[in-house]
Amino acid sequence: MLVLKVRYYLQKNNYKVYATMRNLDKAESLKQRIAKDDLDIEILPLDVTDTASIQSAVDIITQKDGKIDILLNNAGAVGSFVVVCGDREVADIFISI
Repeated sequence: MLVLKVRYYLQKNNYKVYATMRNLDKAESLKQRIAKDDLDIEILPLDVTDTASIQSAVDIITQKDGKIDILLNNAGAVGSFVVVCGDREVADIFISI
């Protein structure tokens, strides 16, 4: 499963993970999974159809961490995703899945 492979790789390599969603009122099951698995994942609001929302999420992340290394987007997609990554080793993980 993609999520498990990505989570394993990112945690193993000390990446900070942010989960985003348009409606944070629907985040309860994700919060429970994060707590159950003892993950270091921060949930942020993000509506990919709203430029101000995108800029806000980028600003929050870059203020905290200085940069975004990997962007995995599956918003509005069923069974597909888009990855933006400047690191070939990391990109190969997504290619091999």
